[in-house]
Amino acid sequence: MKIRYVVRAAWVCGLALLMSAAAAQGLPASALPVDIQRIVTRGELRVAMPSFDSPPFFYEGPTGLEGIDAEIANGVAQVLGVRLKVLRQAGSFNEVVECVARGEVDMAVGKLSRTLARARYVRFSDPYSTSRHAVLLNRVAFARLARGREFGDVIRHFDGTLGVIQGSSFADQALRSFPQARLVAYRRWEELLEALTRGEVIAAYRDESEMQRLFQQSPALSLSLRVVAFTDTQDSLSVALPYQSQQLLALVNLYLAQHRPSMNAKLESRELRSRP
Repeated sequence: MKIRYVVRAAWVCGLALLMSAAAAQGLPASALPVDIQRIVTRGELRVAMPSFDSPPFFYEGPTGLEGIDAEIANGVAQVLGVRLKVLRQAGSFNEVVECVARGEVDMAVGKLSRTLARARYVRFSDPYSTSRHAVLLNRVAFARLARGREFGDVIRHFDGTLGVIQGSSFADQALRSFPQARLVAYRRWEELLEALTRGEVIAAYRDESEMQRLFQQSPALSLSLRVVAFTDTQDSLSVALPYQSQQLLALVNLYLAQHRPSMNAKLESRELRSRP
């Protein structure tokens, strides 16, 4: 079980500022919306995040939890003037969303894709990052499957083994996008990559940005693996919140709008992408 507290030295001052801001509008502190009031009274923003790392979005760095998603969680807590508590017990992306649906946390962030299935239980913020869907092919294994057939036809009617991450949005989407494929689920991306390299699966299904980072870190892999990105599908990453938290959702959306340029610049940074 991973539970991380991020305590800012000035969080008490921030709380006072939040309360005084309400007073400056001629309103008592009790006028804060219920979902915000609950967090402020507790003095703590509870955020769910997967137990594994996924740089550059969230990972354990030299100084603790780092990445774009960690910055979002820290930033929202700072705006609210409370300390941050990150809970990292969830073993899959779906489990993170389930923590929100059960009301165990105030929000979740951690490379979470917006899906219709998840939206039945939680609210999603505006997207803060998008990437195309893609498959990563083992060149030799795919050639055996194709047997001289036209490349596009083999992809469109893919009926080989397709690796996905267990509990991810891609595991659900694969059932619709590749109905003839034989799906094999792996708990971690690293496990899936090893299976793909060994030829245990012919292809892996995930977002294009993750595959680009893979080749940036290990260019030699392009000799044995190939990326095919799809222009008609996108993976949109968002913050997940309880369906009742309408004011917190508005606050998160405003925070993302104000910080989106800097977040995009960091995601495009080669230095950030190459971190472990």
